[in-house]
Amino acid sequence: MPRYDYFCSHNQKTIEVSHSFSEKIENWGELCQLAKLPLGDTLAQAPVNRIISGGIPINPNVGKNFNEAQHLAACDSSQAKTHHCSGSSCCH
Repeated sequence: MPRYDYFCSHNQKTIEVSHSFSEKIENWGELCQLAKLPLGDTLAQAPVNRIISGGIPINPNVGKNFNEAQHLAACDSSQAKTHHCSGSSCCH
């Protein structure tokens, strides 16, 4: 089964879990349940984003119009300089 990393901006935590490709994890509660972890101080409804290779959260609102400016905004400026980010890929 594939493994995926999810990032929660509310608590700055990244959790790795296994699930089918078709399964959608949308919030911290679903993620914790799948990972068999306690919620802690984070609300169950807090959104999570699946991270693609290179540590960049997937943003479903970007779609096909993802451009270099949006990509560099997804990486902080130190990552962009250190990891030579360009276009829609980041060489981490």
